[in-house]
This record gives sequence, C-alpha cells and structure tokens, in this order.
Amino acid sequence: MKKEKGITLVALTVYVVVFIALMGMLALLTTDFNSGISRVQHSTTSPEEYNKFNVEFVRDVKSSYYTNIEQVDGNVTIILDNGANYRYIKSENAIYKNKVKIAKNIVSFIAINEESTKGKNVIRVRITTGKNEQNIVFDKTISYVLRYW
Repeated sequence: MKKEKGITLVALTVYVVVFIALMGMLALLTTDFNSGISRVQHSTTSPEEYNKFNVEFVRDVKSSYYTNIEQVDGNVTIILDNGANYRYIKSENAIYKNKVKIAKNIVSFIAINEESTKGKNVIRVRITTGKNEQNIVFDKTISYVLRYW
C-alpha cells in the first residue's frame, strides 16, 4: 500500500468550522475590550476637560472687575472686562475662549452673575461633562470671585 498524504473533506469542514468559531470569539472579545477602553478613557478625560476650562477661567477672572453673561437657547457667553470671551456652544458640547476650543464633552454649562454678601462680584459656574445627558461622568459647581481691589 502506498501512503497517501492529505486531508479528507470531512476534516477540512471541521477545520473551517473551528476556525470560524475562534474568529467569532476573538471578534466578540475585541469588541468588548474596545468598548471597555472607550468607557475608561472617557471617564478620565471628563475631569480633564473641566480642568482645562478652570485654569484659563481663573486666570482671567482674577484680572477682571466686571462681567456680562448671556444665555440664549442653551448657549452661554461670558464676557469679561479684560477682553476674555468664553462661549459654550451646546450643539458642539464645547467651550471656546476667544474662538479657540479649550474644552469638549461638556454636556451642560450654566453661569450666573451674582453679588456676594461682602459686595464682591461672583460668577457661579456649573459644568457637567460626559458623552450625553444620560451618561454624565463629572458634575461640578464652583464660584469664582472677580478682582475686587
């Protein structure tokens, strides 16, 4: 008898089925891994976006005496007397400083101009970050005191 090398049709079919099953499991694991990475990455960038805004805003608030806040259709504009102009555009979920985007993934932004009990001008800002209003990652309210001396 002659020794024949090769595989049968049944063996080939089994190999193909096992290969397809392994590729399917690999695709599911990859998809789950990528979505997990996306969730972790988004939850760490949200506080970072607030910090970007906060650093710029504190610098400008401390050198301003007066402010004007306009809120129209969810968009907020803060104009400081030192020339800084902050604008939250709801459709883009972003905050701009003088036409330069400084923060993204901002779900909501509210600013109120008030006077403290000691006669100081105060801006109260509430920032909410995340993917959308159902997936909020970070929510912070802070009061900024304008320059008063």
